[in-house]
Amino acid sequence: MNGEGERMRALLRECGIHARRIRRARDRCAELFPLSEESYRALTEDEVEHIDQLLYRFTKLQDVLGARLFPALMGTLREDADSMTIFDVLAALEGAGAIPSQEEWLRLRELRNRIAHEYEYDARAGSESLNELYTSLDELLRAWEATSRFANEKVLPSLPE
Repeated sequence: MNGEGERMRALLRECGIHARRIRRARDRCAELFPLSEESYRALTEDEVEHIDQLLYRFTKLQDVLGARLFPALMGTLREDADSMTIFDVLAALEGAGAIPSQEEWLRLRELRNRIAHEYEYDARAGSESLNELYTSLDELLRAWEATSRFANEKVLPSLPE
């Protein structure tokens, strides 16, 4: 098997694991959302663990997609991929149909960065950000599904086995 194809398949498997675990954690947290400041402060340790899992998988899926899979896809599509900025990569992937929206991806990335800094320490900001994250899960999963479909239908078949 070609190293490039093998590496891409491994990244797709890793993203698939994160997506499945996001769905499971989302289901376990469904009754908690939307969070108020009061309900945020009253979370039990078990509930916090489920939310932590949701946040961790959201972060991991976004990191693997943005830092590893997107560049790998671009490397198969364009010779100049190494010199492209993240904005160029996202625009090219959106144009190719590999992600639904560059703007949506950047908003999700900004949310991920923001929530990492305020989640545990400020009940108002934490509850607001977690509510936004929870309502944004479908957007992240749609981006993953579009990227997976694109990779499996358009990129992997062109790579030698």
